[in-house]
Amino acid sequence: MKNSLEHPQSLLLSDSITSTLDVLHPDAHYCIGQDRSIYWRITEPPE
Repeated sequence: MKNSLEHPQSLLLSDSITSTLDVLHPDAHYCIGQDRSIYWRITEPPE
């Protein structure tokens, strides 16, 4: 079950950094990723 606050929290975090990104990148060439994870596993030999 997904967290019911996940989407509003993602929007809040994105909105909070957008003004800074607009100053740093006035051409608006930036990307904000949301709901990303890194999956890994230990293998032998390493992959």
